[in-house]
Amino acid sequence: MTLYEFRCALRDVRDNRKQIKSILCSLKTIREDELSTIFSGAIDYSADKVQHQSDPDARIINAIARIDKDTERLLEKLDRLESNDQRFEKMIYEADGIGAEVVRLYVLEGLRWQDVAVQVGYSERYCQELYSRSTQTMWQKYEKSA
Repeated sequence: MTLYEFRCALRDVRDNRKQIKSILCSLKTIREDELSTIFSGAIDYSADKVQHQSDPDARIINAIARIDKDTERLLEKLDRLESNDQRFEKMIYEADGIGAEVVRLYVLEGLRWQDVAVQVGYSERYCQELYSRSTQTMWQKYEKSA
């Protein structure tokens, strides 16, 4: 893996963290969203079997099936994203120094450069230089361990 590919992988970790947060929010609201359609009177033609809609039990059964299907799909995606990122997260948390803190804030916390600079008390440009040096050091350690 080249240094460029390593930095791209770190950017992917950053993007994955955003997706993970989105999935967790979706998991919190999925049940409420589906159950609210039960009493709205709308017919759901996306169900595998459209049952007689005046039957409240059929609506509940269909809603629960959709909740289970959507929850399973989101949990699978969540597991995939988390398993890909664990190796890089461990590497970032094991590193020490202000550069590692900059990498942690930027990659894992998803902060913008301006916010990272405020957190560590340096200029944005210097934080970007620290990020560059730290990721190069992490990449070298990654290459030695591979």
